[in-house]
Amino acid sequence: MDDVEGCYASCVSHTKPLCKAWEWSSRGSSLGKEGNCKLYFNSANTGKPAKVDLNVVSGARTCHPLKGHLLQQARRLEEAASVSFAQAQETTSSPAFARMLAASDGVLPEGPLIGISAYKLQKGGSFGAIAYHLAVWWMDDPTQIAPGSSYSLNNKYWTCADVGENALQDADDGKSVLNVERPVNFEVSFTLGPDDGSDNRRHPALNTVLIGRHPSGIFDNTPTYMGYVKAPAEITLAKFLATAREQGSAALEMGGYDLTSGKDCQTFTVMMLMKLGLSGLTETVVDSCINKAGLPWRSKIEPAVPNDVEMCSVIGSTGNFAHFVPVVPGWNRNTCNSSCDEAIYAGVKISGGEQYVDITWCLPNVSKCSTSRIK
Repeated sequence: MDDVEGCYASCVSHTKPLCKAWEWSSRGSSLGKEGNCKLYFNSANTGKPAKVDLNVVSGARTCHPLKGHLLQQARRLEEAASVSFAQAQETTSSPAFARMLAASDGVLPEGPLIGISAYKLQKGGSFGAIAYHLAVWWMDDPTQIAPGSSYSLNNKYWTCADVGENALQDADDGKSVLNVERPVNFEVSFTLGPDDGSDNRRHPALNTVLIGRHPSGIFDNTPTYMGYVKAPAEITLAKFLATAREQGSAALEMGGYDLTSGKDCQTFTVMMLMKLGLSGLTETVVDSCINKAGLPWRSKIEPAVPNDVEMCSVIGSTGNFAHFVPVVPGWNRNTCNSSCDEAIYAGVKISGGEQYVDITWCLPNVSKCSTSRIK
């Protein structure tokens, strides 16, 4: 009789013959209690993502029951890119995330940190490590949930407008401005706003909450796992906020929040991490968290939100997401505003229920234009 992680460990420890998959069934409703473990030594169950169906959990040898394929990825990235990971064990009523961020010796990292939060659906419904909701966060003080002005960013909606360094424009009225003062801990994502209020509030560029506290009735409010890096010196809070605003505007210009076409928090998170140059976190999200299941049709890139929603003309500009002109498969075109830029596919597809988004950037082409002209 093993708990679910013990069952997974038993599979990993069997090498002769090689255990290729595992299945664990619980007598109760908790994954932490003992249950029956079954190991598979042929190819029939290999490669299947971990899934929860009633009280049965199963997965391939490479798929941890609670972290999916992230476990193997995390170990490699911790060595190669100094990315740290911690599984969330606390509920939203717990006092702090300090224990999640502590290293094995119990020493907390020093801020500022930049990280990701990945949430899973309640009562099953997610497969392997794929996250139902993804967000990026900034943490000045790992010893507190909400230092300084953090609560002023809790469950708020913002436009993409540039209203000054370290500042955000409130989507509720489109006028009020918050000057974000440090120290501050907050999480940012792209989502639909409430049904009431202005069009900017219903279609915000950004949503901010306290870290790990994204409110929802359909997914677990505490992240399933979190990853973080020490914020590089060149990524200031001002740059973090500006990047978030840009990518939020790009998501609106692409058509606004739409799960079926892949225009959602997954796309926003990947774009923001890429734009910040955080390759370790980007690789983790792309390999372990996003939906890459193949779909035949690429989603259109065109505004589909009300005309009075604030957008900041990001798509097609240098260093940002490219325009997409659908013709017919094989003849579709990606274009940029400047003739000095070239549309470069990043090799990442993010799928929705019916269509997918190709992450394609407008990047300077020095063979077309001199460096001085590009500047």
